[in-house]
Amino acid sequence: LKDLLALIKSSQMAAIRSIIVYCKFQ
Repeated sequence: LKDLLALIKSSQMAAIRSIIVYCKFQ
């Protein structure tokens, strides 16, 4: 369960980062 939570958190961070990068290069 802890691993799953960490995975969700890290994938969320990756998604947010990619969104920021996408907006920057828009």
